[in-house]
Amino acid sequence: MLSIHTARCLFLFLAALGMSGCAAIGTPQAELPEVNPQGVCQVQIKAAGRKARSEAVTLTPGMRVQDVVEQTGAVNKFRRMEIAIERQTGRMPGEKIRLVANYDRKEDTVTWNTDYAILPGDIVYITEDNSTMLDDVLGKVVPPIFNE
Repeated sequence: MLSIHTARCLFLFLAALGMSGCAAIGTPQAELPEVNPQGVCQVQIKAAGRKARSEAVTLTPGMRVQDVVEQTGAVNKFRRMEIAIERQTGRMPGEKIRLVANYDRKEDTVTWNTDYAILPGDIVYITEDNSTMLDDVLGKVVPPIFNE
């Protein structure tokens, strides 16, 4: 005969096993790929009217878009720039997503809400933006006219 303590333990074990649908028994766990914290990302830098040049940037722990912009010297080369990150999703081979980072030319920094972490294998595109202050002003005036 089982003691009350043993019976309770057995009951709780069987109840937990029943709730899991026996999924916990013998189910192989998918192994996550190891991320090399000292990996590299590719950076494509394109000045207006010129051919893009590519360079590899060695990643450091916690590296973000702003760090890549500074490390490549783009912050000193371009007054205005457009920045995008192409990243493998890891769900299906070849599936990629595009993240757009906003560069605040007044502050000379990537905005805090788009300063994404850089992962090994990312491709960062930095393209010179030749727009002017007049373009900024017209961009604020013209769209409301055409939206009516």
